[in-house]
Amino acid sequence: MLWSIALLSVLASGCTGTQYMPAQGQLAGPATAPQALQGFAGTADIQLDLPGGYASPEARNYPTQLATSEVSRWFADAGEDLTVSMHNENIDDSGWITMIPYFLTLGILPSWVTTKGETVMEVKAGDQVLFQNREPVQYKSALSMLLPTSYLVGSPGTEQYEVMTNDQLNRHKQALQQFIQSQQAGYESAVSAGTVDAYRQYLNNNPESFFRMETLRRLAELAPATHALPYHRDNIAIDSAYIVYLPDEYDIWFLGPQDMKVYDVLRLSRDEDNTLLASRIRAAKQPYKVFNTDEIALLKEGGLSSNLIAAMIDASASSQPGP
Repeated sequence: MLWSIALLSVLASGCTGTQYMPAQGQLAGPATAPQALQGFAGTADIQLDLPGGYASPEARNYPTQLATSEVSRWFADAGEDLTVSMHNENIDDSGWITMIPYFLTLGILPSWVTTKGETVMEVKAGDQVLFQNREPVQYKSALSMLLPTSYLVGSPGTEQYEVMTNDQLNRHKQALQQFIQSQQAGYESAVSAGTVDAYRQYLNNNPESFFRMETLRRLAELAPATHALPYHRDNIAIDSAYIVYLPDEYDIWFLGPQDMKVYDVLRLSRDEDNTLLASRIRAAKQPYKVFNTDEIALLKEGGLSSNLIAAMIDASASSQPGP
């Protein structure tokens, strides 16, 4: 028991050093932030904490802090248009046998562990992955006691973690820039007319394009100044992610259950008896919203009858759990 406590004390109080080992032995050249992301509101989802080795928790968390800070600056603002995520996969440690001379010399000779794995970067729109890149990552961490011999293996502190993070970011940025460039010429040619039909056709032909969200944003900018509900509805039918760019005043038209959203009710009301349609809405007991006065006025302006609006309010109220 006493030996175990003593051993843990040695491990906890030892000197540590770290050495980043870049792929092919060379750091990547500096890369600029992707221009294609700077017009979007986005989120950085970074988890680069590296398990294993002798690194302290503070040092392991340092890459996450650095990468989050930089990636957040790639976007015009914080938001949900796009998400850039980075995480580690396939992390594996080797070299624990060096603990033997470490113990035999009471910590004078260092023990070191080599940690290998991959960092993965993804650019996502909702759940759809628009881009993915993998880069190998490898570093060595060392531990010694009594003498700072671990510094022969690597430097102390977080310096090498900063080098590692910047190198990984540069590699991912270069891959992302190349990927964007491979699609950009085709995109610009396909939408060169700048018309609604051109953008819609591009979406239909390229549903997984990196320029998907850019296309949806351009469509939102081309919305007519008045009576735009059918226009927005048609865009959502092409790609549901269009709702991200939907003007606030049109949000209520897309509330409700599948195939019976508010705009579906408006469409059905032109062909069905409104009294029967209102009964169907109440019987389904699927929630819409208890609309306020301004929203009711907007729905009436769009063509919905008071009877149908009342049915949706009743259905919303009846779907709420009781006290």
